[in-house]
Amino acid sequence: MRFTWLFLLLLALTAGLGAVLWFYPEIDRSITLCIVGAIALMLLVLFYYLSKSVRTFSCGMDLLKAQDFGSRLAKVGQRETDMVVDTFNKMMDTLKVERLFQNEQLGFLSQMLDVSALGVVMMDFDNERVTSANRAALRFLDIDPTRGIIGYRLRDLSSEMARRMADVEIGKSITYRHSDTMVYRLSRREYMERGFRRWFITIESLTDEVHKAEKSAYEKVIRMIVHEVNNTMAGMRSLMETLSDVVDDGDIRELIESCQERSKSLSMFITSFADVIKIPPLLTERVDMNVMLRSWMPFLESMAPSGVKFEIDVSDKPVFVEVDRVLMEQVMVNIVKNAVESVDGAGTVRISTSGFPSAITITDNGPGISDEVSQHIFTPFFSTKANGQGLGLMLVSEILRRHKCRFSLRTNHDSGLTSFEIVFPQQIAE
Repeated sequence: MRFTWLFLLLLALTAGLGAVLWFYPEIDRSITLCIVGAIALMLLVLFYYLSKSVRTFSCGMDLLKAQDFGSRLAKVGQRETDMVVDTFNKMMDTLKVERLFQNEQLGFLSQMLDVSALGVVMMDFDNERVTSANRAALRFLDIDPTRGIIGYRLRDLSSEMARRMADVEIGKSITYRHSDTMVYRLSRREYMERGFRRWFITIESLTDEVHKAEKSAYEKVIRMIVHEVNNTMAGMRSLMETLSDVVDDGDIRELIESCQERSKSLSMFITSFADVIKIPPLLTERVDMNVMLRSWMPFLESMAPSGVKFEIDVSDKPVFVEVDRVLMEQVMVNIVKNAVESVDGAGTVRISTSGFPSAITITDNGPGISDEVSQHIFTPFFSTKANGQGLGLMLVSEILRRHKCRFSLRTNHDSGLTSFEIVFPQQIAE
């Protein structure tokens, strides 16, 4: 170390001074030896005293560099140095406690983040690539946990949600409705790490809250409309029946009958809305999905014109599920009806089942659904048909939610096929 070389230099200078004085005739050589010996002795004592302090301080620096907060410095028997050693050891005790606390807090937050229902995706310092993502985020993004997304850009992922996340501005939030009826809030936030800004994106599921709010709203509106219209139509039908009895003019009678028919049609139209909010409680039973599907096929095929081809591909093994057969048949009727209308009299509708997880998929090769439409496809009263009421998929989604099924309706733009997939909540042992 530099301190040792400095001491050796001082010794060399002392020896040089002794040599000069040794050959100086006016100075007694015994005095020269005493002077040189005294200086050398003082240097040795000073070196010994300072070297212990320097070695102690050097060890302390090494401990700090290695972040070894468990080791301590030993006292050297020098008052000033030992005071520094005591202060250093107290500082190391404080650092050890703080580091242990920080590690425990980090471990706790890491576990909380991993089991949190809130999806969190951490970005790098350039806000470009993903550095980590918890399990909820991988589930929302439909990413295989064994593959992960670390090191990827959000825009490079196959998930549509990931691409929407990349468009979220810093400090802003957007509401994103997925084609599987799920509604999410995507937010981008920032924090400081080692003096630099870092960003993270949160994914919060709003599906239950949105669904409850929508259901409460449309049930209230439907009840009010049904009540008012049916009361009005009942009075009008009674009045028209009375007029029909007293009118002799054939043209006027024909006009009254036309109004009666229109009144009846309007009542049936309004009643169809009321049926959506009058779904009976589930009466579930354990059934083999393959057997159930085969029993439905004759009626489902009768819904399609001769130009539509039906294909069925059931699982090799029985797929047992707990469903309400009547309500699930209504679901299949609505989905297949939409698929048949999509192919417009010339196409293929394919129905398949699979296990692990239990699922049923209805696929057609119609024109498909645009990305914009897919955002609203399960919104109450939304329809792409000119005379559509938006009740079919609204009824389907309500029944499937009661069965706790996951479901989605989307078009694969690469294959051109549109699929309605229903995934049942659990596989029941045979």
